[in-house]
Amino acid sequence: MADIKETKEMIKFVCAIANGAGNALEDGEVGWEDAMFIMDGLLSAPAAFDGADNIPAELADLSEAEVDELIECINEELDLPQDEIEGVLEDMLAVGVELFDLILRIKGLLEKK
Repeated sequence: MADIKETKEMIKFVCAIANGAGNALEDGEVGWEDAMFIMDGLLSAPAAFDGADNIPAELADLSEAEVDELIECINEELDLPQDEIEGVLEDMLAVGVELFDLILRIKGLLEKK
């Protein structure tokens, strides 16, 4: 069973970007001064993407305890109603897997050049 370290780092990155975007949009306008709101997310990007190739293996054998741990991670990172967190996690994981597959496809195409 793979641990879920890389998956949690990616979730924290996505949550930091989402929190920053939410803060930036709070006043209904987006300007250069709002860049500070997404800085936390940008600073966590290296940790999120370093080792991201391990995420599919982590997701392939998630236990119930690990799903609960990921739900708790989102709960800690985002201010969401408890009944919506599991749905957000499922959406995040689905989008993450699709994005990773797309990156691998693009990488394969570039290697064929």
